[in-house]
Amino acid sequence: DNVSNHRRTLYGKVSSCKRRSFIDGCEKHGKEVPAPGAYNPTAGCSNQLPTKLSRTLDWKMEGKKTNCLKVKVPEIGPNHYTIDYSKAEPSTRISSVPKEVGKNFIDRYVRETLLDAKTKTPMPGPGAHDMLNFDHDKTSRGTMHLQMRNLTRNSASGYF
Repeated sequence: DNVSNHRRTLYGKVSSCKRRSFIDGCEKHGKEVPAPGAYNPTAGCSNQLPTKLSRTLDWKMEGKKTNCLKVKVPEIGPNHYTIDYSKAEPSTRISSVPKEVGKNFIDRYVRETLLDAKTKTPMPGPGAHDMLNFDHDKTSRGTMHLQMRNLTRNSASGYF
């Protein structure tokens, strides 16, 4: 049966690292956030505004425009462009080669369903021809179903 000396591992390989579950992620998140009801705000005055002066930007710097906001317009010079003569020169025609006709699966399937491959006459679809050529007004429903099953109303057919 088994000619190899290597045992086959069933159901895939077993990982050698620590097993993890969704609870590990919850524990990691719980260590990073404070416990419920344990809120430690930064120390400061709760009955008055802070008296420490905050740093503000100088008004002279506020009105000054920086260089990065200006739109740079490049100067046009004789070495800033190249003339492309490829459109005016004669060239060979660039086109793709079409695939061989009748090699894809749709063409193969259509070719299999043809009645005559030479004239390419397609197979008639459902409802193209009447199955039984008789007047339905003069035939009872039971007789019609018997004829559709190739049966008759006699004891030899085994239907009656």
